Amino acid sequence: MQDNLPPSQSGASSTSAQALPWHQVGPHRFRTEGDIIHWQFFGEVTLEHVQIGTSAADGIYESHGYCLTLMNAGGVTRMTAEARRFLGHRAKQRRYESPLAIFNAGLMGIVISRLVSSVTRLVRGTEPNFSIHKNEAEARAWLAKQRRHMRQPS
Repeated sequence: MQDNLPPSQSGASSTSAQALPWHQVGPHRFRTEGDIIHWQFFGEVTLEHVQIGTSAADGIYESHGYCLTLMNAGGVTRMTAEARRFLGHRAKQRRYESPLAIFNAGLMGIVISRLVSSVTRLVRGTEPNFSIHKNEAEARAWLAKQRRHMRQPS
């Protein structure tokens, strides 16, 4: 499947007219698509990678008042302890919700996603808003529902 290729070889593209070019972060890449940060992971996720990603997500939040995350986790192999600690610390301090749709996740992608979800639940005392999907189309459909919810007045 094309989505499992390294970023330099993958022809994966979004249907979003607002998609910006891909930004390389180590072996991974991301781009912003309006109110979405779209990640493709390949290999190990380190502290530097999650710091760059959370900074980009903060920029989307500043522009839209929320941030949706679309993650192709098919190529992820592991997440370092430093990266997990950073995400746990950030979960305590985060001032906004960021619905996360994961697709193409192998066993490691699912394990990492559930681990991050458990940490969020423990430190914030709330259930994280994430969902795992078979493919990108299903993940985008779920995010579209989350977008409608995020845009509703409180």
